[in-house]
Amino acid sequence: MYRGRVMRCRFMHVSDIHLGYQQYNHPERFNDFGRTFEHIAQCALDEAVNFVLIAGDLFHKRAIDPPTLIQAVTVLRRLQEAHIPVVAVEGNHERAHYRDTFSWVDFLTDQGYLITLNLSFENGRPVLSPWDGMRGAYVDLPISTAQRHSAVRIYGAG
Repeated sequence: MYRGRVMRCRFMHVSDIHLGYQQYNHPERFNDFGRTFEHIAQCALDEAVNFVLIAGDLFHKRAIDPPTLIQAVTVLRRLQEAHIPVVAVEGNHERAHYRDTFSWVDFLTDQGYLITLNLSFENGRPVLSPWDGMRGAYVDLPISTAQRHSAVRIYGAG
């Protein structure tokens, strides 16, 4: 039985945000998905979570338009400014057609808005490599209180 002090970690787990989706070909539905993402971020800020985890499909499709990118960056910037990391795996909707091409999720990772986790493979076998600032299969996020410092390890295999 563990007798030490347990470190608490608060996070928000979301998926299938589908930014850019204009359901029923209605422009207001496009805005609904954006407002929902804004609401998610506000809840994360209000609850003072340690990180947000997006388990795929931030975007509705691979090729997004400028308004969709603006929706994503606006919300992700708020979380970034509050020092709330956003960890993601790519879903089937936004993944580039060919694994060696650059996706919009890769762009957001490159700009520092996301930590996108994914397995790499060597000789046909999965490799669990640490996050290097641009890619990796896992990341150690610091979790701190006034009395203690620790970390939580998150694995992603998108």
